[in-house]
Amino acid sequence: MEWISSLEDDCRQVGVEYIYMIFDQAAVDFSIIPILNGFPIEWHSLWQGLPEESSVRQAPLLIRFELNNRSQRLWLDDLCGEVATKSAVLMFCSLWPTPTLAGWLQKCTDGRHEGRPGLLRFYDPRLFPLLAGGLLNDEQRQQLHRPVLFWSWLDRDGAPQRLVGDGSPPVCGEDVKSIDLSDQQLEYLMCVCDANILLAQQPLAIPSFISAETLFQICYRGMQEATDKGLIMDDERDAWVCGKISEYITEKLSC
Repeated sequence: MEWISSLEDDCRQVGVEYIYMIFDQAAVDFSIIPILNGFPIEWHSLWQGLPEESSVRQAPLLIRFELNNRSQRLWLDDLCGEVATKSAVLMFCSLWPTPTLAGWLQKCTDGRHEGRPGLLRFYDPRLFPLLAGGLLNDEQRQQLHRPVLFWSWLDRDGAPQRLVGDGSPPVCGEDVKSIDLSDQQLEYLMCVCDANILLAQQPLAIPSFISAETLFQICYRGMQEATDKGLIMDDERDAWVCGKISEYITEKLSC
């Protein structure tokens, strides 16, 4: 797979012969744990230590693929090709020891609101760029990027995307916190759901020159604006966003 081959080259440029994947089993209709257990491969559940830890067959899994291991490398290509349209895979490069890395990312998955526990699905490639791009505050983004040299995912059009992290070495005894979301952050996360629901209903005829990723971004920003304006009824919010889509289409057609 061209995407993975490109990431393999990037890893080797920094002297790394392995790559990490977070695989979201909840995004597909099967568990990959039986296959993982057939490999001499290192993996950890990111729900370990959380109330959901017993549901390991639905959990996001941190997997370390050795790029020099032919069987692992071939399976990596096959797996990514099979789930390319499922939004199940977030790839990244890190120099951290895998157990330390797993513990850190488990804390990032432990999302909270006003101290109440929940799951922060940062590993969803549809959600990750929103969180890393501004939905999280500076401290929370720094925590997410801390162990990672670079991230990569496929967007809604199947195009590879890349984001640089921090990747500085771990510090003995370094504290990592659960990510506690503010009211506004939670409201903006709900805008993602609202945008997806609106898109599923296909309220407008969308010209082919508007990509799936662009359309989602228009809808998401529109839902944020609707929230900021205090529009709470579904029909009001949908009408506002449809207006934004129409404005975008008109602007592009007039160019």
